[in-house]
Order: sequence, then C-alpha cells, then structure tokens
Amino acid sequence: MIRKQPWGLRLLFLSDSKEGELLRALSASEVLAGWEVIEANGLEHARFLQQWNPCDLVLVDRSQAGPTDRENLEGLTLGQRTSLVVLSDQVPAGSNGATGYWLPRRVVLEQPRVLGVVLNQAAQLSAQVQLLKQGEETLQGCRRQVNRLSDLLWQTVPAATLPPWFTQRQMIERLREEVTRSQRYGDLVSVVLGELTDSPQQAVDALEPFELAEWMSRVLARHKRFCDLAGQYGPRGFLLVLPRTGEPQANTCCRRIRPILESPNDLPDRATAPPRVHLGIATFSPALASVTKLLARAEERLEQERQRDLACQSN
Repeated sequence: MIRKQPWGLRLLFLSDSKEGELLRALSASEVLAGWEVIEANGLEHARFLQQWNPCDLVLVDRSQAGPTDRENLEGLTLGQRTSLVVLSDQVPAGSNGATGYWLPRRVVLEQPRVLGVVLNQAAQLSAQVQLLKQGEETLQGCRRQVNRLSDLLWQTVPAATLPPWFTQRQMIERLREEVTRSQRYGDLVSVVLGELTDSPQQAVDALEPFELAEWMSRVLARHKRFCDLAGQYGPRGFLLVLPRTGEPQANTCCRRIRPILESPNDLPDRATAPPRVHLGIATFSPALASVTKLLARAEERLEQERQRDLACQSN
C-alpha cells in the first residue's frame, strides 16, 4: 500500500506530453495522494514557479525520445535544495546524481507504485537537505553575530581609533549644532547625502546593514577631514557634515570620495563587486537656513542624480 504524505508536500510536475497520460495513471493509482500537484506548462514556467514559490519536489516526464537537458533541469533544483525525479526511457546525460533520481518511464507507466516509493525517498532527502541548509545558515548568522559583538567590545576599549561613526539621530543633532553656529556667526556648512545601490552584478545586496555601515565608516574616516562628521543615513546611505565648507569645496569632496567608494579595493569580505554611489549636496544659505531645508535640498539633488543614472543605464 502506498504511504500518503500527511504533511502536504508540494510537487511541481513538468511534462512534454500533451496527453497527460502519466498524470492520469498516477492519480488513478493514488501515487500522488497527499501531494499538492502544481503543473507547469513548460520549462520557463517551471523556472518561474520555482523562483517565486519553490516546491518540495520536481517531477519531470520526458515522454519523447532524446537526452535530458541536464543544465536546464538542474536550474529547477535551486542549487540541489529541491529533489528532482526524471522519468525517461533514455538515461539522462550526466545522470551521476547531479540531476537527482532517474526512472524508466515505461516501467513507471506499467507499475506506478514504483514511483511512489521513489517520491517518498526524494521527499525525505529534500527535507534533510533543507534542514542542513537551515542549520548552515543559522550557524553563519551566529558567527556573524559573535564577530559583531567582538567588534563592539573592541570599540569600547579606550584607544587611538578612527573618528566615530554616528547614528542618524546623532548626525541630525550635530547638524543642528552646525546650522545654529552658521546662523549666529555666518560660517558656511555643507551636507552630503550618499546612497549605495547595487552594481549590475548584484553583489552588495547580500550584505548585512552593519557590514555596510562598518565598511562606509572605515573608508570615509580615512578620506575625510578630521573636522568633518560622518554617520548613518538610512539603511544603505551616509551623511557627511562639512563645517566651514561652501558648495564648490563640497563638490570637490564628492569627486574625491566617489571613486574611492566605487573602487573594487577594500570591499567587505562577502561583497564581490563594488556598489554604485549617488550623492546629493546642499549648502547653508538664507534660503536653506534650517536642518529640514538643508536635508530636503540634499535629498532632492540625490534623487536627480538617481534619475540621471537610470537614464544613462537605459540608453
């Protein structure tokens, strides 16, 4: 008797047979009892379903003669996290375990219960792989947290360290002090808003926010003046407050730090490509004589630079 799947696993079924004879045979024999079956009407449709809502198991029915396309089918396994069962009367190319299970289609049509046994084994294997993957991710997350705590402990030790990296709230308070000084004594002050967006290689999105913050603080601390203030602004951005600095000098500062931030050198360990950097500048003036107005002007110019960059990429 075929053992039903009480936990409601999801099975992605991909077939090049328009008649659907295999699916009818499996349903009649109750091999798929307990499985939630999602049918894909082609390889591209199957890829889309796996990308957005992965199934626990992939069953591929190759009714037509010809070798199985190993590379195309391997894309459905999500890096071998999902088990793959291929039914074909011809042995798939490279079927040494990379494509999962292979069964002769003719035998399965004659004895569907054979497939039921294999589906159960594949489901158990898929569950074990998922548990192993979750364990690895949990372990990596714990190690990152331990490293982060170690770094925080190190930063509390009195020593001659780099200039501090302020939180967004602290940066607003320090900017308010500089604006008050400018209103009282007529000193210049400029702000620079920076935003990091991912490069075409999409190699920065995988970084944790604290990893980006540590990298930005380290790079900016080495390439700004000691009197300049640097800190967080948003999850992937920074704010520079430049005392006694007009707009021309602020532009010079931006031209200097942009290529440094976009350089492939000295990237975080888990980043494989540098980010794209957008910058917005605002300088204290009678029309911009408050923290709110300064930041609003800087964000406006930052958005303008984003739009110019998008226009250049589309061309």
